[in-house]
Amino acid sequence: MTSLVAARSIGYPAGKLVAQWVSGVLTNWQMDVPDSFRAYAGYLRLLVWDVVGSALAYADWESLVRLLRGETVTSDNLFTWSLYGSILNESHLHQPVGTLMQETPDACADTLKDWFEAQINAWIDASEVRRQRNATISVVVNNLLQSAYEVINWEHVARAFQPGY
Repeated sequence: MTSLVAARSIGYPAGKLVAQWVSGVLTNWQMDVPDSFRAYAGYLRLLVWDVVGSALAYADWESLVRLLRGETVTSDNLFTWSLYGSILNESHLHQPVGTLMQETPDACADTLKDWFEAQINAWIDASEVRRQRNATISVVVNNLLQSAYEVINWEHVARAFQPGY
C-alpha cells in the first residue's frame, strides 16, 4: 500500500487510488480470481469481516424491521437501506427473514441481526467455492461493502501510508 501511494501520479488523489485498490482486491477475493494477492487471502478475509461487521453494527435494526413491516421510516442510515434493499431484491432471503420476524415479533431486530451476523460469518469463513455457491449472502456482503466504501474517508486512509505520517 505504501508503494502504491508513493507511486501515484501527481495530482491524482491518493485516497481514490487506495479505494480502487481495496475494492478491486476484495472483489477478486470474493470471486476467487487468481491474482498476486492470494498470499494475503487471510488478511483480506479479516478485512471483509471487519468492514462488513462494522456495517452490521452500525445498521439501525429497529428501523429495518419497521421497513420490512411496511411502515414509513425516515432514516439516513446507509447500512439499514443496504440491508433492506438486499432483502427485497434477493428472493432467497424472503422466507428466512419472514419466518424470523413471525417467530420473534418482540425481539425481531436482535434476532435478525444475530441471523445476518451468523450467515455472513459462515460465508466469510467458507471456502471460495462455498462462498460462490451462496450467492444470496454474497450479494448482501457486496452491498454492505459498497455502502461502507461510500462512508470511508479514503484520503485519511491513504495518509496513513504516506512517508513521514
